[in-house]
Amino acid sequence: MVDTPPIPTARIGQLFASPSDDSRMFPVAYSEAKEANTLGLKFAGNNSAPPASIRHYNPGAVGERSDGGHKLLGATSMADLPGNDGNALSTPAFDSPADGVAYYGYFIQARVGDQPTIDKIMKAYATGHPDAYKQYIKSQTGLDTTEVLDDDQLASVARAMFEWESGGTQPYSTNAQALTQMLNNVDIKAQIQRGRTAHKTQAGPNGNTSANDSIGASLTKEALNRRAFSEGLGLNIDTSAATMARRVAQEKRRLLAQPTPQFKIRY
Repeated sequence: MVDTPPIPTARIGQLFASPSDDSRMFPVAYSEAKEANTLGLKFAGNNSAPPASIRHYNPGAVGERSDGGHKLLGATSMADLPGNDGNALSTPAFDSPADGVAYYGYFIQARVGDQPTIDKIMKAYATGHPDAYKQYIKSQTGLDTTEVLDDDQLASVARAMFEWESGGTQPYSTNAQALTQMLNNVDIKAQIQRGRTAHKTQAGPNGNTSANDSIGASLTKEALNRRAFSEGLGLNIDTSAATMARRVAQEKRRLLAQPTPQFKIRY
């Protein structure tokens, strides 16, 4: 990977707030982020707000998944953004950059599988300017595009992709500095692994299950029905989302642990 001098932390701190539990670096909506830009900063394309990949804490700019993977990893809101084909692309936003990086890992596992290569990832992204995009990744990582990536190499590829998606390909640009601040203290390798594991197990950090997990989906529906029934009777039963997710996960584990029924066939 190309080595560049680190951006002074003090400079970044003067420009951007740090992601935290109680505040975001920027509002999710472009109009609100533009209004909050009281310093008059300019981002790539002469924009007055950073790109969605940064505002949404979704550094891979990965759109909504039909299997509910974005919900599994904690997406908090959705916004229709212009895609490369000109059509609206529903894009999730997350509460933390770590969850957004994990969602990238989820996408990689879902679309590329256990043996990712740069070529396969680029094909899955189906993005605009694929040749230039691929060349940028190669220049930043020094990797062959057909080489199967290990965890460290995939993290390097991800970092280069995050730079491209954020418009932060110039190290000292405002976009690059915003991305650096957003990913500060995020273990990219570990979060990608978390996302890939979530796709394989269909279990989020709190045991919640995704919509394409038939057992979890049916159990969640049953739990919601029970909640409505108990509320109708005025029963004092803990039906909070966290408790329901925990009960669904417990019941799923119980069902999966049961021995497979044996059937006798009569001739």
